[in-house]
Amino acid sequence: MKIWYQSAVEMSGTSQYRTALERHIGRVVDPATTVDVFGVDPGTWKGKQPSQLFSYPTIFQAALAPAFLRNAVRAEREGYDAFIIGTYIEPYLRELRAAVDIPVISSLEAMLLVGCSSAHTVGIVTLNQQLLWILKNSIERHRLQSRVGAMLVMEPELNEQEIIKLLTGSEEYLDRFVAIARHAVTQHADAIIPAEGILAELVSAAAITRVDDAVVMDGIGIPVAFAEMMVKLKRTTGLGVGRRWHYRKPEPEVIDQFLTFSSSPGGACVD
Repeated sequence: MKIWYQSAVEMSGTSQYRTALERHIGRVVDPATTVDVFGVDPGTWKGKQPSQLFSYPTIFQAALAPAFLRNAVRAEREGYDAFIIGTYIEPYLRELRAAVDIPVISSLEAMLLVGCSSAHTVGIVTLNQQLLWILKNSIERHRLQSRVGAMLVMEPELNEQEIIKLLTGSEEYLDRFVAIARHAVTQHADAIIPAEGILAELVSAAAITRVDDAVVMDGIGIPVAFAEMMVKLKRTTGLGVGRRWHYRKPEPEVIDQFLTFSSSPGGACVD
């Protein structure tokens, strides 16, 4: 099994975050599964951080459409069995599922669905207010508002690069995460989602799995394991995407007319 993991972070060459992701994913996947990690193209964010721009729809569309739409189609054509949206803002989820037949996994959706199997009420902790607003809208689209309790923001509100720097030393920040997660637990959350890839990696690397008897979910490992499950279900039961209404798929030649494919998939790291 071969899985394409698409981050929204620029990761050309070797990066600390890429190394952490690959190590983390390697602990979770089946030995026969290969997961290749990709970032967006260098220069995508024009020197800014993704979380600074996610709330601007025009910038969001212009920045992420080329990488995510192009790379999902490319992944399928290059023999990948699944495509993971490795950011909790789940960009182009509907469009991606309508473009390819391989499973497209939303990290947020996978975490919510698994969370609903682990807890009656799920709490969410994320990086900043802009991401929180996006997550609230996504949860409404998934119609899971009734299963989500407290939705809280880390303090201080750091951007992606500031958090990446904490991968080598983050005790104070992690103490704050635990304190905020504990607040969510007091509001009846029995599972906590660290809702963005970099935050999830930081929490998992510190082996924080429970806070006051509430489970802290693995925000990297669970979406990857979910992708493996969906591939297995496709192979063994024929499960696929319904094409009648929400995810209608165009013909391949139509996709080729509207999408441009470059030689670089965006910060690839393929062994």
